[in-house]
Amino acid sequence: MPTNEQKKKQVQDANEKYLAARSQNSAQSMQRSPTSSNPMYDKALDALRKTQSAQSPSMTNSPDGTYAESDTVRQAKDALSSLQKPGEYQSPWQKNLDDIINRIQNREKFSYDLNGDALYQQYKDQYMTQGQMAMMDTMGQASALTGGYGSSYAQGVGQQAYQGYLQGLNDKVPELYQLALNQYNREGEELYNQYGLIADRENTDYGRYRDTVSDYNTERGYLTDQYNNERNFDYGQHIDDRNYAYQVARDAVADDQWNQSFDYQKDRDAVADQQWQASFDEEARQFDTTTALTREEMAIQQKQWQAEFDETVRQADRNYELNVKQIEEDIRHNKITEAQGLQQLKLAQSQLEEEKRQADLDYAYKMASLTQKSNPNNKPDNGNDDDTPDNNNDGDNSGFTGTTYEEAVAYMKKNGVVGAAAAGIMTRSEFASRRDYKANFDGYEDYLRYIVQYNIENRQA
Repeated sequence: MPTNEQKKKQVQDANEKYLAARSQNSAQSMQRSPTSSNPMYDKALDALRKTQSAQSPSMTNSPDGTYAESDTVRQAKDALSSLQKPGEYQSPWQKNLDDIINRIQNREKFSYDLNGDALYQQYKDQYMTQGQMAMMDTMGQASALTGGYGSSYAQGVGQQAYQGYLQGLNDKVPELYQLALNQYNREGEELYNQYGLIADRENTDYGRYRDTVSDYNTERGYLTDQYNNERNFDYGQHIDDRNYAYQVARDAVADDQWNQSFDYQKDRDAVADQQWQASFDEEARQFDTTTALTREEMAIQQKQWQAEFDETVRQADRNYELNVKQIEEDIRHNKITEAQGLQQLKLAQSQLEEEKRQADLDYAYKMASLTQKSNPNNKPDNGNDDDTPDNNNDGDNSGFTGTTYEEAVAYMKKNGVVGAAAAGIMTRSEFASRRDYKANFDGYEDYLRYIVQYNIENRQA
């Protein structure tokens, strides 16, 4: 089973292979199935299957080109489908909570029944007994003052003593009322306390249930991502292997065609080299006699600019390598998916190409400025024996008369300038934003003439 590092490496290799194949073949030729009548394709495909049998099960398990899930993908799918979802929450405390709420809501309002208060009856019996004893004692004392005979005075003071005890009993009523009210309130508070305790238990149990649901959702998300990532990688590997096998066969055909034309081209190149050398020698002779700068000064200046250009390119390559390593590290730590990593890799490649394009543009500008200084008459050499301009645009290196970016690129490509040199010239809006360029050229058209001349003469192919 390939490791994570091997998988990431395979993704990067497959992406590079795919981009190369796509740039060399149209969509129609990429999708066309090769026929078994091509022996070169059969041989290349057999060799590819032998070398990739361990890393590419999708190729070996489905030789007809159809996709078959690998064991890793099937295991991820089984793990996702076997995950059990928690059931609905069943509260063990809801009945108790409903019962307490019912008791609170249906509780009778407070009322005080004096005659139904057992404590009041106890006080009543006590005060009445004490009142009667006080009345009899008072009446006895009053009778003793009259020689032992009863009188209305004795009855009056006795009754007064009795009423005093009854008044004491009445004074106890507010106290007894407050005691009853406090008891009623305590009973209500006890119901609320019971509800609070049971509600806490209910919240604890429900929280545990929610933790279970959260754990399930987290696990399901992890297993879903794992399945999607494994399947996307597995399917992508299958497509890459299929495309690569086809490209190998196409390369074999292309190599054969190239070999057939190579020998002929060598002969033609030898003649062209002789012609170019003769032309170069003549141009060098003319340059030595007309330049305003000494050869040594130009060599020093060009060497310095070349070193700056090489350092810029080296730094751009270094930054790209750091970006690639960071993307690989993010994928390894699952900070991003493989698909996001490929997208970031493409962005880093675009950034690298733009930095190199800008460096090439600056280098070309400096060299064009040097050419302008070395040619004080500001007349580019048209390669003719006379001094008349050559404006026929038939492949020479000095007859460009266009005024647009598109015309300059087309003219350079027609004269053999390709790659970054052809794409590196500035557009009209870019030229307008560069004051250093505007200071050295008489307008955008003047810049185009010199940059086209320089690229054709010094940076072909």
